[in-house]
Amino acid sequence: MLLLTLGLFLVGCGGSSSGSRELVVGDIGWDENIAIANLTKVLLEDEIGYEDVELRTLDVVSLYQGVGTGELDAFQDVWLPAHEDYVGEIEEDTELLGS
Repeated sequence: MLLLTLGLFLVGCGGSSSGSRELVVGDIGWDENIAIANLTKVLLEDEIGYEDVELRTLDVVSLYQGVGTGELDAFQDVWLPAHEDYVGEIEEDTELLGS
């Protein structure tokens, strides 16, 4: 059985430049992730003051690669232990935050 770990935020170290108020958040396109990504977008823009939060829908491999390279600033739908291999491939370039 897969464990959906909501609330985990996989954050890329590369990401947007320092001081930038823009973010690119990955979205896998699954119903619950669409809801979480859009809620995150609203909260980051309306409550925290980010100027623009772009949601980018990609396949799971591209999401992890994008966070690892800094093309994406975050991806929130980390399924563990199913995605352990993906996390392992980018763990030196990212930070996995708890709920």
